[in-house]
Amino acid sequence: MDGISQKVLESLEGKLLTGWNAWTTQHPLVARAIEHPVLTAMVVFVILVLFVSLLQALGQLVVDVWLVVLRSPVRLVDWVWRGGKDLTTELLQGDKEKRKTEVLERLQELREEQQQLLEELKRLL
Repeated sequence: MDGISQKVLESLEGKLLTGWNAWTTQHPLVARAIEHPVLTAMVVFVILVLFVSLLQALGQLVVDVWLVVLRSPVRLVDWVWRGGKDLTTELLQGDKEKRKTEVLERLQELREEQQQLLEELKRLL
């Protein structure tokens, strides 16, 4: 019985090893990953970190899109309430641009007022 069992085990081992060797020859990347488990663990960790970062970026994109969608009706109502200035420039223009325009308009008004006051002073002198 030992001879038959030994031959069955050797035959089975030979077939399994032949199949395994053929498969690792066709898939060298998997064979390398099995041969170097520490390197494989590091690569898997880096891939997981990149995947989590990608998910966070997509999450932030979704939040930004929803904020734009939810703010649009408010901006539309504000635009209608103020009398219908150009909607596209209002939506595309940032707060800095809006503030810069307001400051320049105020400076122009002050310049005109200064000119009027200077003319009035000249008349008085």
